[in-house]
Amino acid sequence: QTAVGQWITVALTVTNVGTTSVSNVVPDVTVNAGAASLVSGPVPAGPLTVESNASRTFVWTYSVAGAGVVSFSASASGVRCAAQAFTVFATAMVAAASPAVLTGGITPACGETLRIYPNPFVRSRAVRGVIKFRGLPEHGRLRTYTSRGLLVWSADVEGCLVEWHGRNSVGQFVAPGVYIWVMKHAGGMLRGRIAVR
Repeated sequence: QTAVGQWITVALTVTNVGTTSVSNVVPDVTVNAGAASLVSGPVPAGPLTVESNASRTFVWTYSVAGAGVVSFSASASGVRCAAQAFTVFATAMVAAASPAVLTGGITPACGETLRIYPNPFVRSRAVRGVIKFRGLPEHGRLRTYTSRGLLVWSADVEGCLVEWHGRNSVGQFVAPGVYIWVMKHAGGMLRGRIAVR
C-alpha cells in the first residue's frame, strides 16, 4: 500500500545453482499493478556473469505516481554457452516502500520527522559517505540486518541523529542489496529497509 511521492526499492537476487557460470545475465522487472515510474536501475547494470553457486543482486528505484497498491514481478535471463540460452528466475525479490513502518505508538524525538536518507544509499554520492537516521526516539538500540536476518551492525541511540557508514561490525563495507533496520525502544519498535548500491 503506497502514497503518491513514495519511493519503492525493488531488489532482485539471482542465484546460479548450476555447475557452470552463466554469462550475459540481464534482469527484468515489470510493474504489474499500480502507478510507479522508474527513477533508476538496475544497479549494477547488466549484462553480468554469475559464477556457479553464486548470487548477484540488482536494485531498482521507483517513484509512486498514484495512491494504492503497487506490485512487481521479476526474472532474469542468461546464457550458459553460445548455443544454449535459458532463464534464471529470482530466488528472492523484495519491494520496500519508504517511509519506515512505525509500530508501538512511537513519537520521533526532537520534534523532527523520521527520515532515513539517502535511500537508496550510494556511498560515493552521500554526504560524508553515510546513511543518516534522523528523528529517531532517544535512548534505544539501532540494528541493521541482511534480508536473511543476519545482524550486520548495531549502535546505541542517544540523540536525534545516528549515522551508518555502510560497514559491518568488523569494519568491512557491506555488499549491495537490501538491508533491514530495526530500532527497539521502551515504547515500541521502528523498522524499515535500506537499499545499498
